[in-house]
Amino acid sequence: MKDDGSVLTCGMTDGRWLVIQDPSSSTTEPRPAVVVDRGVSNWKSPEPGSTYIGPNTICNASTSSPVGTYQYRYCFCVDDPDVAKLGQLLFRADNEATVYLNDTVIHQTNGGGSFQDNVPQQINYAGKLKKGTNCLTVVVHNFNYPSGFMLKGTLATRSCCGGGCGGFVGDTEPIKDPVIVTTVQ
Repeated sequence: MKDDGSVLTCGMTDGRWLVIQDPSSSTTEPRPAVVVDRGVSNWKSPEPGSTYIGPNTICNASTSSPVGTYQYRYCFCVDDPDVAKLGQLLFRADNEATVYLNDTVIHQTNGGGSFQDNVPQQINYAGKLKKGTNCLTVVVHNFNYPSGFMLKGTLATRSCCGGGCGGFVGDTEPIKDPVIVTTVQ
């Protein structure tokens, strides 16, 4: 999602999700993940206000991702996990995937993925946040064709880490309102 709240379009980089592992020897990690077009395969539509992201630009049917394992990371800051208001995470992936919060498994897809599920898989991460930097890591195993995932949710907290109110690790612009709303898309 862009800073103005609009949804990123196919081919745009997502400045908050990083690709930290890619089976291709021709890539450098970490690097920003890229918005991919779900229309290139039989994936269900992403949730409103969300997109699929993947390791490479997939905006037409002739593009695919190398077979292998991809890892993506998204880090954010929580000053007081006891006052954080948690939402639910909604998830789809192609093919199999495991979702970690702070290196603890919080979700695994069943079998061949969840990109065709009529209802996205729901992930409960209550009680798993810690004070300071928290990181979501998504490990996707791609068996063929395009690869990507959609993970959407919201976290609101009343405090700021490290004196800044950016909410995301690496943000430098302070937010005047002390409530941070972090939308994972």
